[in-house]
Amino acid sequence: MKTKRLELLVIIILLLIFGETFAQSAIFDRKTTLLSFQIGFGDYPNRKRPQDQTIFPNTMLVFDYGLTNEIGIGNFGIGGHVGFASANGKEPLSEADYNATFAYFGGRMHYHINFLKMTREPFFKKFDTYIGYTFGMGYRMVDIPGESTSSRYSSNLVMGCKYYLNSKTSLNLEILGGSDNCVYLGLGIKL
Repeated sequence: MKTKRLELLVIIILLLIFGETFAQSAIFDRKTTLLSFQIGFGDYPNRKRPQDQTIFPNTMLVFDYGLTNEIGIGNFGIGGHVGFASANGKEPLSEADYNATFAYFGGRMHYHINFLKMTREPFFKKFDTYIGYTFGMGYRMVDIPGESTSSRYSSNLVMGCKYYLNSKTSLNLEILGGSDNCVYLGLGIKL
């Protein structure tokens, strides 16, 4: 059963990657809709403790929407994100084992830079580069007696780049700095 699911997943990924040609550039413009799945490396929302060991990496589902037509050398976009992570460890004083789960959601604003406006180099047709700001709420739930769920607001500056494998599918890289320092790698799809 697992083998069939894995085969289906591989077929779907190959179709996404090779199913279309470079019919259009990767320019992010008004009404562009993007959905991305990303895996993060770095801090968790709500800061994990030094003794925590990762059991499920920081994962995030991101939605972006093109809000404006050309403004300067790019376009503005808005969106949202939801994420999850899990870790376990030992309490320093009691040596009790515990599990911690992190869940978060929030919004995002980006300015997508259209390098084709600055240069006609065809190389840039495959890139969507952006800078922006993310904000949201994170929740930390632990199974330690006497400790309950905690929450906090987070905000980050973000720099990112999507490299389009075809007109719909991209490989993503995002770097967040601020409340949560993290690097995300992922796969995106233009809807």
